[in-house]
Amino acid sequence: MRLSEIEEYFNVEFPEKFQQIYASGTMDWMKCDIAEFNENKEKYISDPASFLMMDSDCAPLFFSEVMESYDRLRQWITWKEDDEKVRLKDDIKLVPFAQNGAGDLYCFLYEDDNEPKVIIYAHDDDDTPGIAADSFDEFLYLVMLSAAAFDEDIEGDSWKAHFGFLSNEYADKISNRTVADLTDEYDSICFKPADVWE
Repeated sequence: MRLSEIEEYFNVEFPEKFQQIYASGTMDWMKCDIAEFNENKEKYISDPASFLMMDSDCAPLFFSEVMESYDRLRQWITWKEDDEKVRLKDDIKLVPFAQNGAGDLYCFLYEDDNEPKVIIYAHDDDDTPGIAADSFDEFLYLVMLSAAAFDEDIEGDSWKAHFGFLSNEYADKISNRTVADLTDEYDSICFKPADVWE
């Protein structure tokens, strides 16, 4: 499945940085179905440029999994709406694109003409979803902090390849810092609640 098919299905455009990384070919493994990926697993895992194929608390969804994950997300939303007598605002769209180790979904939050924010929607939490990042650029920075906390080698080829995806603003925040510094920053992050209910 191609990115354009997902965008057409949801009638959205993914962030420009996501599009640039996609165009670079480093997301090719995400276009596979599971069987195809398993046949070529070593190739993708051993390629340090494969997008987010590193130790962190973020695993991108295969594009073929996005619709299924969206159905799961809709189920979670329906449960909350029924239990708490709230409803998702009409003028927003949530599009899942990744998940963490607990199975919570990272989603793009579309609510206006600006770049979507990234929220994390917890599957077993009645709280409001948290805003993980105000942009995909900031989200990549968060994932790099997570990778440092999860013992990714910050001198390794994968780290260096992903460092190249960062904008100058976030690259400067990571440069010349120790694993301990990056881990402490990751551990101190608190997500703001996303205003999605009415």
